[in-house]
Amino acid sequence: MKKHLSFIIPVILFIGVFIFAQPAKAGMTMLTDNQISEVAGQGGIAISADQFGFDVSIDTVSYGDHDGLGQNTQAGYLSLNGVSMLGSVEWESPMSVEIGTVNNSPGNIGITSIHLSMSDTRVHIDHFLIDSICLGSQPGTGSSLDSFGLYNMTAQMTGTIEIYSH
Repeated sequence: MKKHLSFIIPVILFIGVFIFAQPAKAGMTMLTDNQISEVAGQGGIAISADQFGFDVSIDTVSYGDHDGLGQNTQAGYLSLNGVSMLGSVEWESPMSVEIGTVNNSPGNIGITSIHLSMSDTRVHIDHFLIDSICLGSQPGTGSSLDSFGLYNMTAQMTGTIEIYSH
C-alpha cells in the first residue's frame, strides 16, 4: 500500500500543477511586429560609494593650435604646468546611470544619451594648484602668466548630467 501512495502523490501534484497552469497560459497571446515596435524597456545601474578620495599630479596640460593663426604664424599652446589636486567626493545616496534612445517621430530613432543622476553629492577640494600658466610655441613652454591656487572648496551637487552625440 505504501508503494501505491508514493507513486500516486507525485502524479496528483503533477496533474494539479498542470490544471492550475492552464489559466495563466490562456491569457498569453502573440504580439504582432507593430505591437513589439511600441514596446520600450528601461534599465540602468546604480553606483554607490560612501567616499572617494583623489590625489592628482600632472606635469603639463596643454591646449594648442598646431597651424597657428594662418599665414606666416607658428603653432601656439596654452599650457598649465605643475597641476596638483587633493580632495574627496562623498555620496549620501547612489548615483544612477541610465542609457536610452528617444524616438523623435514614429519609426525614426532619435538621440541616444547617457543620464547621470545624483543627489546630495558633496565635493571637497583641499587644494587645486597650477604652478605656471604659459603661452608658447610648444606644450609646456613660453612666458608664464603666473600661477593659480584654490584652497578648501566644498560644493554640494544635485541634478542630472546628460551626455549625447549630435
